[in-house]
Amino acid sequence: MPRASRFPIPSILAKEMMENIFNLFSSLSSKDNAQVVYREFFTKEEQTMISKRLMVFMLLEKGYTTSQIANLIGVSKEMVRVSELSWAEKDNQFKDLIRQVIKQSEKGKLWEHITELLKPLDLALQAKNDMQSRAKLYQGDIT
Repeated sequence: MPRASRFPIPSILAKEMMENIFNLFSSLSSKDNAQVVYREFFTKEEQTMISKRLMVFMLLEKGYTTSQIANLIGVSKEMVRVSELSWAEKDNQFKDLIRQVIKQSEKGKLWEHITELLKPLDLALQAKNDMQSRAKLYQGDIT
């Protein structure tokens, strides 16, 4: 995400600015409103980074490995590692919100797509120790 200005903001103003953000988020009473704010308020880069950060937390909660997460959504293993440490320190209210998003996402095809996208990586990892997997990988059979 773009960096904030390095010039300090008076604390009284910073507090008011945060209050405005919280008011904006809490006023989003519909998915349509949320989409408008997301699209119009955040830059494309911010949208990508916010979406990836959410997905990292979702995948961590679902038990995916650092390598799987990094390869799946195009982030560094270090970013996943730092997020994993951060996840351990998050409060339960935040974790419950992420779990709610996961539950909502299970109504769609997200997790089926993730499973399909991870097949080549899983096969490559299995190929280290398994001759059949290695043969399938070399033949291009990643089903």
